[in-house]
Amino acid sequence: MVSAVILGLGVLVVAGVFLFRDRGRERAAGSVRVGDDSTSVAARMKAQPEHCPGNDLGHLANTFPANTPRPTVEETLGSLSGRTRTRWVYPSESRSNPCRPRRGETEVGFSADGRVLWVVPVHGTTPITM
Repeated sequence: MVSAVILGLGVLVVAGVFLFRDRGRERAAGSVRVGDDSTSVAARMKAQPEHCPGNDLGHLANTFPANTPRPTVEETLGSLSGRTRTRWVYPSESRSNPCRPRRGETEVGFSADGRVLWVVPVHGTTPITM
């Protein structure tokens, strides 16, 4: 009986740590603004991002508000693709292709001079900010 209670408490503590970590990342990502430099983003996020190429942004099409016309999305992505030098993806777990963000993960696009061009604070929940 006591072992089951201890095991249950352990599961709750581990779950709480993961939830708190994700909430902290979401809060930090929500404070990233267009124009911020990469040093301030790194300090705010307090996690090691995956550094990814900036030329393939097709996956961002579904991060625009639902009522955004398709031609506008395509034109905007074309423009961002030409200006985005690198993307930082903050994966929630280790996996083989961390440069394809999953639901709940944060992604930040940087220009050649290291400034934020766009941010998706939480994929699947918050829209892209440019």
